[in-house]
Amino acid sequence: MFQSYRVELEDLGLINYYFSSGANKERKEVDLSRLESLLLDGKPIDVKEVTGIIFPDGEPDIFLSHSYADIDIVNKFENYLASKKGLKVFIDSEVWGSVYNLLKKVDDRFCKNNFSDTYVYKYRNITTSNIFMALNSALTKMIDNSEVFMFIGSDNSLTFDSTKGLIDQGEQTYSPWIHSELLFSSMARINVPKRYLVSPVFESAQDSLEIFKAAKRAPRFIHPAPTEHLKVINSAGLENWLKDTSKGDDALDKLYELTNVNIEFKIK
Repeated sequence: MFQSYRVELEDLGLINYYFSSGANKERKEVDLSRLESLLLDGKPIDVKEVTGIIFPDGEPDIFLSHSYADIDIVNKFENYLASKKGLKVFIDSEVWGSVYNLLKKVDDRFCKNNFSDTYVYKYRNITTSNIFMALNSALTKMIDNSEVFMFIGSDNSLTFDSTKGLIDQGEQTYSPWIHSELLFSSMARINVPKRYLVSPVFESAQDSLEIFKAAKRAPRFIHPAPTEHLKVINSAGLENWLKDTSKGDDALDKLYELTNVNIEFKIK
């Protein structure tokens, strides 16, 4: 990861015109048929192989972190960046529906009681925790391999309970996945793009799904949402970037220019 940003959902709404002009393709769930065969085989499972199946293309330009409740506008944003900016964008929610459906098949195969349609609690904990751990590990690797981490801030992705007196504790989220992504992005190594290292030497750089909707009776866990490390893109800066005609690496360079990323070079 090279740079990390925060975009407010209302800023995306202000310039919705630009997104609607992009390709409005319908997003599909990731095909996990290979993973399904692997998990249902009954043999020991190589987690590295699992992550390779879930995330076969491991070096996106931008990793988009967001609440699933904001998926419609996030999809439009991704479509615009792909069709107009020529950027490869990864959205983690593309795998959620597939993973939950896959978990159901795994649990039906290995975790059901012998004489009823109920599940063995202990066995379900094993399958769910292992698959979620593999997924979380893969997500952190994707963030590390992405050039830009971009978080979509909204009332759905962040929360604040004024009755708890948490003002001094920073922002929070009900989503453990958002918590994990933000936390890792705050600690990820700064990985300078190769195009900055061809001739000069870089000297310095800027040191959940439907299942959750049905679980309203379950306890809600509040996780820290570390956002202090994210550069905020205001609506004017975001609009200027989207209006610019540059593509690919040039588009990312323009983003850094508009957000005053300090890049110093030393010629060999």
